[in-house]
Amino acid sequence: MEKEEFFDRLLELAIKKDITIEEDESFTKNFALTGSDEQDVKSFFKGEILEFLNQSDKYHIESCGSELIVYKYLRLASKGEVEELIAYAKKLVKQI
Repeated sequence: MEKEEFFDRLLELAIKKDITIEEDESFTKNFALTGSDEQDVKSFFKGEILEFLNQSDKYHIESCGSELIVYKYLRLASKGEVEELIAYAKKLVKQI
């Protein structure tokens, strides 16, 4: 999952399939959500996790099953940014 940008929408039209969460138009508009099993992805992204993600800072979240990687920038992070990331990740884990 990552914050959806203009170029994501263009790329979506060209090659990738963005998974739509019908019950949350705001989430679908703001995030590019992809996965190999659309039904599994949709079953995960509902209820409290959607509320949490909609109300939080936007981070990139990637998973390959039981492991997650969470990041905000593609650069080295400052101490404060790392502390914010850790706090966000702890809140995210509570939602899962």
